[in-house]
Amino acid sequence: MLLINLDSRPDRLARFREQAAAVPALAGWQRLAAVAGTVLPGYGDAPWFRGRSRDRAWAGRAGCVLSHRRAIELARERGWRSVLILEDDVEFDAALDAALRTPALAAAQWDICYLGYSRCLGPLQRLAALDAATSLYAVQGAYTTHAYLVRASLYDWLLQQLPDAADVWPWLARHRAIDRWYARHLAARFHVAAVSPTRVGQFSDFSDIGQRAPGPDRDRHLHGRLASDRAVGPAAFRLGLGLRRLQFALTGLWDVLRAGIKQLRGF
Repeated sequence: MLLINLDSRPDRLARFREQAAAVPALAGWQRLAAVAGTVLPGYGDAPWFRGRSRDRAWAGRAGCVLSHRRAIELARERGWRSVLILEDDVEFDAALDAALRTPALAAAQWDICYLGYSRCLGPLQRLAALDAATSLYAVQGAYTTHAYLVRASLYDWLLQQLPDAADVWPWLARHRAIDRWYARHLAARFHVAAVSPTRVGQFSDFSDIGQRAPGPDRDRHLHGRLASDRAVGPAAFRLGLGLRRLQFALTGLWDVLRAGIKQLRGF
């Protein structure tokens, strides 16, 4: 288990350490120093930066994607069959420990499994009951990357697709953020799952990535459950996934155009 934490946020590290002590399944967690986007090559320089108010937010997004890439690299280097990746603003539900330990979670078919999310793309397919109150669903994408499990089946492909420090700015110009890229690309090739209700939320304070305070609806979005009435059978799920892939192929054309505009005008 890896915790992504900026050196400049020892307050979040201390808070996480206190929380993790109450979750036996997280024993042995390790800290991974997050990448600070403001020290990356090219930050503040043309063509991507023109001294605008959102420059630090784009730096935060760059640091985020490179931090997650490093977490996956470490998991592969160490030969881990799976890795739980957490960001340092997590807030644990009391049922997290039981959810992580249930055999049904380990037995289910998934390559990436979200323990928390702001939104999942449907329709959904119910895979398993983890306990009387918690279900596991196949989904067609999910947003936010504060708490997710990744299996080794996904490591190599992710590391081929995610940017490194040399090409992070053009990658962001096209894809905007890692959670948006995950939501639009993973389910087309891999099995994506999500736990409902969420077992990991985010506590509300200033965001180093977004460079702003949380909105009034953040708690509702990040402590929620999937609508069971959106669950369908395998055939309908595959059909929905095909339509979703077509949608993202079309919007991907706009992303390419948008990246070209940003290279001319900056973020």
